[in-house]
Amino acid sequence: MIANLEEHINSNYKNLYYFALSLTKNEADACDLTQHAFLKLAKNVNKIRDDKKVKSWLFSTLYRDFIDGKRRSRFQADQPFEEAAGNMHSESPPSDNRLDSQAVLKILIKLDDDLRIPLTLFYLEDYSYKEIAKLLKIPMGTVMSRLHRGKELLYQTLIQLDNPNRPISGVSQI
Repeated sequence: MIANLEEHINSNYKNLYYFALSLTKNEADACDLTQHAFLKLAKNVNKIRDDKKVKSWLFSTLYRDFIDGKRRSRFQADQPFEEAAGNMHSESPPSDNRLDSQAVLKILIKLDDDLRIPLTLFYLEDYSYKEIAKLLKIPMGTVMSRLHRGKELLYQTLIQLDNPNRPISGVSQI
C-alpha cells in the first residue's frame, strides 16, 4: 500500500498534467484526464503496494484513458495547444545553435501522436525505452524507431525555419 496519497498528487500533478496536455492539445481535456487519473489512484490506493510504481501507474492510466476516449469519440481538439500552452514567440532556432525550447515545443505539438508521445515521454518525462514500450504496449524497437524519426523531423523542421527555402529531406512536411 502506498504511504501518502497527497504526497504523490503533489509530486506528480504537474508532469502528469503536461503529459495530458501534450496528448490532448486542450487545457480542459488535459485537466479532466489528470483529475481522472488521480481519482483512479485514490480508488485503487490499497492495490498499489510500491510507492516507486505510482508515477508509472499514473502515466499508464492517463494514457489508457486518453486512448479509450479517442476511440470512443473520435477525439477532435477544440482549442489549439498553442493557445493552451501560452503565447509562443520564437519561430526559428537561434543562430548560436542552441535549441529554442519554444520553437521545439511548437513543432512537437504538430507531430502525429505516434511520434509526439514517445518524444514527450522520453525527453520531457525521462522514461526509458523499456518503460515507454511497456506504457504504450509496443515493441522497444518501435519506440527507438519513433524516437529517431521524431527527432529527425524536429531537426529538419528547425533547419527549415532557419532557412525557409530549404526543403525538408526524408520526412513529410509538418
